[in-house]
Amino acid sequence: PAAGAVDLRKIAAARAKAEELDAKTGKAKEPAKSPAASQPSRIWIQLAASRDKPGLAGDFRRFGRNDPELFKGRKGFTSAWGQATRLLTGPFPTEKAATTLLAQLKKAGITDAFVWTSPAGQVVDPLPVPK
Repeated sequence: PAAGAVDLRKIAAARAKAEELDAKTGKAKEPAKSPAASQPSRIWIQLAASRDKPGLAGDFRRFGRNDPELFKGRKGFTSAWGQATRLLTGPFPTEKAATTLLAQLKKAGITDAFVWTSPAGQVVDPLPVPK
């Protein structure tokens, strides 16, 4: 830097440190969790998609009634997909585990299902539990 010039790197570092302090307490803020940390990439089976998000819970219950053995112990989840919402089950530990269930679902007549891996940061919410 030229003589007498302000070193912007020092100002930026001081500003960043000041922004880390809580405005009310003056103490260090807790670091914000990234979306990827709270929503890691996972393997799912997409069972259906609809613009009627509340109706997906009924669809999941219907799948469970029609094929109780395939859905025993499984939970439903939703995730945004453009203007629609995905109906998911999982997550699965491996793609092989997901494809094994997918083959059973196809034999049971659920032919539109497919394996989907959510990207890190993609919000996936559990279906509401019926009362």
